[in-house]
Amino acid sequence: MKWKHVSEVGSLWGMYFLIGISRILGRLGVRMLLYPITLYYMIGHHTARRASIAYLRRIGQPTTLISVFRHFLTFAQCTLDKIFFLRGDFQRFTIVRSGSENLQRLRQRNQGAILLSAHLGAPEALRSSGVRDGHRINIVTFSGNARRINHIMDKLNPNARSRMVELAEDTLGAVFQIQELVEHGELVAIMGDRTGFGAVVGARFLGTPIELPIGPYMLASIIGCPIYFTVGLYMSANRYQYYCETFAERIEIPRKNREASLAMWAQRYADRVEHYCRIAPYNWFNFYDLWSKP
Repeated sequence: MKWKHVSEVGSLWGMYFLIGISRILGRLGVRMLLYPITLYYMIGHHTARRASIAYLRRIGQPTTLISVFRHFLTFAQCTLDKIFFLRGDFQRFTIVRSGSENLQRLRQRNQGAILLSAHLGAPEALRSSGVRDGHRINIVTFSGNARRINHIMDKLNPNARSRMVELAEDTLGAVFQIQELVEHGELVAIMGDRTGFGAVVGARFLGTPIELPIGPYMLASIIGCPIYFTVGLYMSANRYQYYCETFAERIEIPRKNREASLAMWAQRYADRVEHYCRIAPYNWFNFYDLWSKP
């Protein structure tokens, strides 16, 4: 089963549901409702449950049903909090930021960049915080759902300065669009942990070989812009920890050692993701078999 059908579409319908019910019950009420919803999901989705167990085993966490439930529940809680972040409703959260001066420096220079992230924690939290600080953030989406995601974001916050860039099978138009956005001083957020479009390269994650896309690094080398690794970790009921660190000021891919260079950047990315997975192990939200080759 492809990841784009497992996660992206499911998250869309989940967001529609949570938006509606949160207007009635509020955040506290919906948080209570997440427990039976999570239990139902855990029982009914065998592929996601097996993926959770495979990940938890590799990260050194227990693989009991309680641990799997906690893993799914963390995902559900972060999905719920997306609604409040997109609304700009930050006052109910304690947000600790590390590296926010990197984005401030970009804004002062009117310099664009790529924000490299993963399906780890709540990247929307960091993006929404950046929008609140006046950054224009564009999010690359792979699954053909840009219109629906834009509709959700407009519904939650019509004044949000965050939009989707559709990356379809033919990526050339999207590359030119991203280049134009960066050249105009805007930020482009892209996930670095999803294959399925374009070439991949081997890396090691949690001690096991995986494949990662080369797209973000090729894109940065073409545009000549810096890349920042960003992540927003869910730490407790009302607390998030944001990180924004320099991944590369500039990426150059030599022709002679192209594959080795791309593998080096992919491995650096895998190392940073693993680092933050170990800080908050239940924040990893790739519920498909990442370790099996397509």
